[in-house]
Amino acid sequence: MTLGRKRKYANGATSRSFYLPVEVAIRLDLLPNASEFVARVLMVALEGTETELIDQRKQETRAQIQGLKEVLAEAEKKLIALDEREKAFTKVRVDSTAARLKFLEVQSKVGRTPSQLLSWLENRSDVLAECNFKSPGEALVWYTENAGKAAR
Repeated sequence: MTLGRKRKYANGATSRSFYLPVEVAIRLDLLPNASEFVARVLMVALEGTETELIDQRKQETRAQIQGLKEVLAEAEKKLIALDEREKAFTKVRVDSTAARLKFLEVQSKVGRTPSQLLSWLENRSDVLAECNFKSPGEALVWYTENAGKAAR
């Protein structure tokens, strides 16, 4: 029974072959354990490279985050603008609904015929705008549809 040499690397070892300048090869030959020296030097160099790669990826990720923050800020601005437009539209709609109801109440009391009301509306662009009617005809149709409901 012969005892073998103790394993140098716990996780095993592999052989690599590469070219070196003659001066470096001569200096390595002078070392008592050149393979361990080369392994340590390479580990230190690779750790530095790995740190550089991690730093580079962190910078890229930070840049992505900054870009996403800018996109988010722009989207929030658009959302605020849309909310403001919606509020303005709702206010116009509420105001025009109130104006239409007042128009309905007043015209119901006056008792104009549809043709008289149409003639009156053709000269009252202020009432059309306030009630948000696009035309005198639209106002007359709305009035006709809702006059019966208001009487009930």
